[in-house]
Amino acid sequence: MITNIFSRSNPMNFLICIAILLLAFICVWLKAYQSEFDIAESTVYLSSFVLLAFSIFLIDFIVKKSNLNKSDNYAIILFTFFLLLIPETLLDFSVILSNLFVLLAFRRLVSLHSLIHSKQKILDASVWISIAAIFEFWSILFFILIFVSILIYGTNDFRNWFIPFVGFFAITIIVLLYAFMIDYSLIEYVQNNAILVFNWESITERFQVYSSAIFLAITILFILFQILYIRNYLATVQNAIKKVVALLAIGIIVYLFSDQKNNSLLLYSMAPLSMVGSNFINSLNRDWIKDASLYLLLILSAVSLYLYL
Repeated sequence: MITNIFSRSNPMNFLICIAILLLAFICVWLKAYQSEFDIAESTVYLSSFVLLAFSIFLIDFIVKKSNLNKSDNYAIILFTFFLLLIPETLLDFSVILSNLFVLLAFRRLVSLHSLIHSKQKILDASVWISIAAIFEFWSILFFILIFVSILIYGTNDFRNWFIPFVGFFAITIIVLLYAFMIDYSLIEYVQNNAILVFNWESITERFQVYSSAIFLAITILFILFQILYIRNYLATVQNAIKKVVALLAIGIIVYLFSDQKNNSLLLYSMAPLSMVGSNFINSLNRDWIKDASLYLLLILSAVSLYLYL
């Protein structure tokens, strides 16, 4: 049934995903604010829902723009299931906002294949990632993705390699001016987030949790599939897949090296994993296998949400 619904691109599919997301938000919201009602926190939480709903539309746009898949909506339903699988992502407004800016940067990078206005696209991507780093500092590692994209398309203009630094320093200057003239606490907020820690014991503890262990298993499966079957795609699609895998890898690195003790940073990996996952679902030969895979993920996600509540 799920295959029949999401195997075709249909506006109704977005409503289904948003309805599932809304239901999850209501459940998590009731748990988070069962003791007392706070208008300010509730407003932030509602904003988180709006940002994630917009992210669903953005993911579908990226999938279509990068030629990964133009005919189905598997990516958006997988992204929705991943949000249910890791409910902590629904509560972290700063990560949600930062991830949205990373996706906006990625949207510009996937269109580099046309080599039209490439400098503007690289500058835009660097600006979006720099803004993302304000809210979650180590998202600055996604600058690696910009250089990977420049390398993939092998442009001969050496100036492209310096453009990301222009975007970064432009946003840095704006942030510093705002901090010194209006509110210096912004600098303190960024400094508090600028901690890079690799604690193997902490990482193993995180992956002992049901939801993160399932997410890790799915990530390994999808990445292995994509690496093994990447040669089956056209050259232009292969380049897009390489960028998606790079985005996924950087997202995992940000999660592993963060000093945060929750799984909310896995949000950075969910969009690229859903894009790779859509290719995996499409590779399955029989509809009943596709249905079984999606139903299994739905059940695992529902169990994770139930355990969280």
